[in-house]
Amino acid sequence: MNRFKRPAQVGKIDTFSFDDAKWLNGETIASFTVDQVGTFVNVIATAFEGNIITARIEGLIVGNAELHYQVTSSLGRSHCIDASVVVLSACSS
Repeated sequence: MNRFKRPAQVGKIDTFSFDDAKWLNGETIASFTVDQVGTFVNVIATAFEGNIITARIEGLIVGNAELHYQVTSSLGRSHCIDASVVVLSACSS
């Protein structure tokens, strides 16, 4: 499983993206989904631009969140990437 290097925070919205260029190998993205596994985060919005797939998430509770990215290429190939995001308590200012 892939792991994002920076954490999410409870009560904060942030963007987590990955570049799928290697797998696409010149193809384009025909469709994709991003789903959360469990209740640590909420996926608010998703998008892609070129090879970059992005999920805007809100941290809900402290723990290890899992995001499931499912991608289908313009030639009909598909694959999934599971990535974890550590969710921390929000910093107080």
